[in-house]
Amino acid sequence: MLDIVAWYGVLLLLGLAALPLTRLIFCRADDGGWLFSRVTGWFLAGLLMWLANVTQRLPFTAAGCFFTAAAVLSLSLIILIVKGRRGSLFRDVSPKVMLTEELIFAGIFAGAVYLIGFRPEAFGTEKLMDYAFITACLRSDTMPFIDPWYSGCPVNYYYGGQYMTAYLIRLAGTTAGMGYNLMRATLWAMSLTLPFSLVRMMKIRAGGGRAGAAGVLSGLAVGACANGHYLVFGLVIPLLDRLTGGRVSAAVGLDGGSGSYHYWFPSSTRYIGYFPETSDKTIHEFPAYSSVLGDLHAHYIDLIFVLTAAAILYAYAVRREEMSPSPHPTLRCLLREALADPALILAGVMIGAFRWTNYWDYPIYTVIAAAVIIFVQLKKHRRDILRFLVNTVTALAFLWGIGYLVSLPFTSRFTMIASQISRVSASTPFYQLMILWGVPALMVIGLFVLMLGDYRESRAAAAEGVGKVRRRGAFLRLLAQVKTEDLTVLIFGAGALGLILIPELVYVKDIYGSEYARANTMFKLTYQSFILLGIVTGYVLMRAFDKRGRLRRVMAGFGIGYVLLTALYTGNAVNSWFRPLDTERTGTDASVFIDGDFASDYGAVNYLNTYAEDRSVVLEAPGDSYSGYGRVSAATGLPTVLGWYVHEWLWRGDTADLNARAADIEAIYTSQDAAEVRALIEKYHISYIYIGALERQKYPLLNDKLLQSLGSVAYSDGVTTYIMKMDG
Repeated sequence: MLDIVAWYGVLLLLGLAALPLTRLIFCRADDGGWLFSRVTGWFLAGLLMWLANVTQRLPFTAAGCFFTAAAVLSLSLIILIVKGRRGSLFRDVSPKVMLTEELIFAGIFAGAVYLIGFRPEAFGTEKLMDYAFITACLRSDTMPFIDPWYSGCPVNYYYGGQYMTAYLIRLAGTTAGMGYNLMRATLWAMSLTLPFSLVRMMKIRAGGGRAGAAGVLSGLAVGACANGHYLVFGLVIPLLDRLTGGRVSAAVGLDGGSGSYHYWFPSSTRYIGYFPETSDKTIHEFPAYSSVLGDLHAHYIDLIFVLTAAAILYAYAVRREEMSPSPHPTLRCLLREALADPALILAGVMIGAFRWTNYWDYPIYTVIAAAVIIFVQLKKHRRDILRFLVNTVTALAFLWGIGYLVSLPFTSRFTMIASQISRVSASTPFYQLMILWGVPALMVIGLFVLMLGDYRESRAAAAEGVGKVRRRGAFLRLLAQVKTEDLTVLIFGAGALGLILIPELVYVKDIYGSEYARANTMFKLTYQSFILLGIVTGYVLMRAFDKRGRLRRVMAGFGIGYVLLTALYTGNAVNSWFRPLDTERTGTDASVFIDGDFASDYGAVNYLNTYAEDRSVVLEAPGDSYSGYGRVSAATGLPTVLGWYVHEWLWRGDTADLNARAADIEAIYTSQDAAEVRALIEKYHISYIYIGALERQKYPLLNDKLLQSLGSVAYSDGVTTYIMKMDG
């Protein structure tokens, strides 16, 4: 409980520290941008710590983390002093709204902590890899940390999300095991509350009422809903089965010949290429699936930062609309006008950092940010082409430039995993696209129709008063009239549809060829598409109620029903994965997988965590991805010579060195030549050799006698597991 309270307290204090800054950015929000303030404070403090560390100015220690958090607080105090005279900065902020949002966040966070305790282990799927990154990060006081599964080399992956987790662990003073699951609970709560806050503030400013309902619907759409697959295969077909005695699922082949059909929640993420089975297998995950499954992977952790970036882009659009143009249109004044915006600065910093937290999100949100800047500036300065060009080009250049500088310490050391773009050889059947994303896509189209209808009504009214309306320049007149909220949401929606379309045309080549050629591309692009469409959904559905009309209400009712029904997915997934009604709660510590799945390794891992020096190389057997191999390095953060082979192949692309390492490891465990083994131990600077059940399984000819002659036995359970500490 103390760990949970400390974690929550750190998040709360980071939010308070950044509140003056977020209030400055979200200048029209009645909550002062409260829910986004904790993300902003955490992001800026963590980023500052990282930048100071990679430039060798500050070690990654608890003291360093507190120092950078204090620096963010100092920045906010300066803003408070400069901008908050006579209390004007927080004059329109409602403490009641802030408290309500905090209680909602706290309730979801507490519920997530409780549920996670029924399945807390950081093992299965890619959890072991994510946990390994966190433990390795905590073992290191310099960044980038050494790859726990490739000793002697820094990690070659966008590790920013795991680093941000480790940063909070440092501040909260908790363990990697507790921090892993508390981070899961934090992400779960933020995936529901951040869209709520963003869409609510949008709808309040746009007018028309029902802002709270719009926020709730978007919160559900982003953080709780599945795609349309669950509606069809998880609700409609089971209902028809009950009416027909199971004949529907049997007819379409869902029961596998068993005579019964049960919806398994990962099915929503593996539909295209799997049912019916084809040679074009894809992945289309979404936040609710990630929240239940529990991988702390880059795309999931970055969820809260992309939601914050989307909110900042909206704030930029509002600030631009309300900013008074400089009365002196000199180049110097125009440049100052374009750059004197904290929302633009923070957006540039955050989007630039996406290269470090989840590289795929960088080009996605750079394009979306560019679209927001271009259309907002055109809306504002459509009659002054010079001012439009100077403001737009300057803002775009600044956005790219500051992002480039922020990410340079990472990109200068990062080798791109994949960069070649190829045309697809197979595309998705249209009906599958409609099942997965058809209804949210209709929301985007619906918004455009609503905007067009409002425009035509206003032009008709103008025609009655003037007698004649010019047809030329209709687009600019439409842009001038459209609400900033409508424009921003439409850009988000158009971007989302583009992300769905791209993997139907091209894909980024990686090591996964043949059947899985475009799987990763679709996965990373449609994940962000789902988030953006979730933001669009709540806003559009309540926007439809702004004016009377049967068609509007039918559309809104259908959309609300879709959201509420697909949100039932989370209940299905929670029951399937955690089984809270059928099992006992284990606890919140993710490291329980060692005592559970690898009980024979428990004592040995505890020994290494207690006595091994940071960066000591511990040799263990390598193995396949998603297996238990690499469990020692993951549980301790100590690097091993080679961990998951395919993952390292994906990250580095150097199969020759991978194969050489694998062969050398086998030689160490099985060779009869002591001189050869000693040379290999020296080559990889190995401090400990680990011998456990998986090593014996991997190498049936394991040479215990030779291994025990190489040093001293540091630990032994007297049965199958022991650790040799190398002499010298």
